[in-house]
Amino acid sequence: MQSVPAKDQFQIDIKSFLEEGAILQTDLDTFKLFFGPFTVVKQTDAFQKTVQNLIYKPDFWDFLDQSKTELSLLQAENVVDLTRAQLIELLSSEETALKQISEIQWRTADLKSFQQQFLWLQSKIKAKELIKGLPITVQIGQGFTRHTKVQSLVKILEKKSEQYLYGFWESTSGFMGFTPEIFIQKNDNQIRTMALAGTWNKLSREEPDFQDLKINDEHQIVVEDILNQLKNEKLVFQDRTEILELDYLFHLKTKFVFEDSKLEHFIEKLHPTAALGLYPRSKLSFLQFQKMNLQAERKNFGAPFGFIGIDSSFLVVAIRSIFWSNDEVSIYSGCGVTKSSDLQTEWQELEAKRNSVKKTFGFNL
Repeated sequence: MQSVPAKDQFQIDIKSFLEEGAILQTDLDTFKLFFGPFTVVKQTDAFQKTVQNLIYKPDFWDFLDQSKTELSLLQAENVVDLTRAQLIELLSSEETALKQISEIQWRTADLKSFQQQFLWLQSKIKAKELIKGLPITVQIGQGFTRHTKVQSLVKILEKKSEQYLYGFWESTSGFMGFTPEIFIQKNDNQIRTMALAGTWNKLSREEPDFQDLKINDEHQIVVEDILNQLKNEKLVFQDRTEILELDYLFHLKTKFVFEDSKLEHFIEKLHPTAALGLYPRSKLSFLQFQKMNLQAERKNFGAPFGFIGIDSSFLVVAIRSIFWSNDEVSIYSGCGVTKSSDLQTEWQELEAKRNSVKKTFGFNL
């Protein structure tokens, strides 16, 4: 499979891409478009570099079942690299792209299912079996169409931000997101990753307290988890923790650079980090948590997603996303729970994250 150069952009069948395709932003103004149909590729072939430009698309809990991880690598029929301007021009040729996004009819998010996860985590923390975990919730709405997909793509492309557009879809279902979190970036004989945890809502009436102990502790747990998981790898550089400012949220971010090693080992060791899973890691706790209401249905929310190439690879963490099937659309959100967490405060954080996704995609709140 050869990657089509950007100069051939006007030969691209944009309707075919929108019917069955995938997208990944790899830097500020560069995007990879993947064209279906997609075929499963053996992991041994992928990591031995006998094939190139693969989509890596596991669900969050696949790491617990090797038979499922074997189905997570997909090869596209074709791959195209485009600039932001080229992609906007192609998508804008779709007449629906410039129309107003239809209103989504949102249901109320389920507090009860979130509370069940929250209380379970607090009990495990009190028993000193866990220090941190990520309960989730979901909000579902009706009114999503194929036109909404195009309109949302254009809406996101109009934003220049420290976030990365990604998505995968077939004829009537798929997902799309705009994530601030890089999972793994591999090139120049180095592997980069980051800890991203701790959230402040920019739209809140209260001034953010960047010294908040709970939020800083939550972030430090993720830093420690990454360093512990990669303790046998050569750390080249660890950046100081900084505040990442997005359109609607603030986060804490710490970047790491490691000496190049086997990509599959990094993937296996890193996922799921303490930002999206449980800490400390315990297979028994993972298995128990997986069975709890929404956790069992979280699809690839918080999982790695991206491309694996011969010379370079780029994987993001699949958060700040929407899922759709026919006319139904859903938004998952999660929050870090520690011993000092308050249920109502965490519930408000989940709403802030969902609202940031709605605003990003051009949806009504």
